[in-house]
Amino acid sequence: MLCIVLLHSTMPYAIDGVRVIKYIHPFINWYPMTLFAIISGYWYKKRSFKELLYVFLWPCFLFSIINNVIGYYSHFPDYFERFLFKPGYAMWYLMALFLFSLATNWIRKRIGITGYLILVMIFGVAVGFFPIDNRYFDIQRISSLFPCFAFGVFLRNVFENKLIIWKQSTKVRVLCVMIIVLCILLNLVIIRIAPKMHVSMTAYYGLNMKVALAKWMMIIMRVVACTCLIILIPDKECWFTKYGSRTMNVYLLHAIPIFTICWGCLYNYRYEWYGLLTLFVGVPLLCTLFFSSPIDRFMKKILFSDYIKSIKKQGL
Repeated sequence: MLCIVLLHSTMPYAIDGVRVIKYIHPFINWYPMTLFAIISGYWYKKRSFKELLYVFLWPCFLFSIINNVIGYYSHFPDYFERFLFKPGYAMWYLMALFLFSLATNWIRKRIGITGYLILVMIFGVAVGFFPIDNRYFDIQRISSLFPCFAFGVFLRNVFENKLIIWKQSTKVRVLCVMIIVLCILLNLVIIRIAPKMHVSMTAYYGLNMKVALAKWMMIIMRVVACTCLIILIPDKECWFTKYGSRTMNVYLLHAIPIFTICWGCLYNYRYEWYGLLTLFVGVPLLCTLFFSSPIDRFMKKILFSDYIKSIKKQGL
């Protein structure tokens, strides 16, 4: 989550074309988002349509309004032009989770887990052939991450059915670390010597088969690296965190300090030492406050957590 915050807090430098950002952003963007999608799929559970509306679309709608208002009055270039046909800043993932869950509910009623994974992969690849720009409902990014979500669902099914008996041996841990390092080094080499291969998840490839192959090779590499990371932390928690623990609070709230600080009061001072320090370090550290208990209690009220629990109990 902090990688996502860092990505967004340093976005002014990316738009400015700062060279070092092109090496940083692929790792603090696509690897964490791939990991988010896999973990979201891993912890997927069937919900009623009404519950999905409150869990995903209500916060998407609420914070789209908040982010749109703040974003419009910041220095963010052409804000409304960029977000005219999609949810507000960073809220696309809430819409994606709604669509992923809805589609998974429907598909899993009809076909097995392996067929589900294959079908979603075919869908994700197929969408990239259509020249539909990502500015329309984030369609390219969402379709690219749907297979990652489906892989998470598949991974959970594999572990629960004990088709893979996992032993936390030192050799396995070392192998996972080596694979992660290899993926990162390979990614850096590709960015350096063949930047055209580093196709964004938000880009369509049309009938260019080389670009299509490059995009999905990169996605597979990220899935492999993220799966190794999940294997290294199999019990859902480490000394510093637990999967999903108040992460959504940070995701929903982080755009507020980013717009007010990074795109607001410090935008014109972003190349001063204090501006650089604030955007790269200060804002991500500030957003860690959103993990706190008081914030969690506040967010549960505005996100109707008690009402959602009642819907779940009633089975609506």
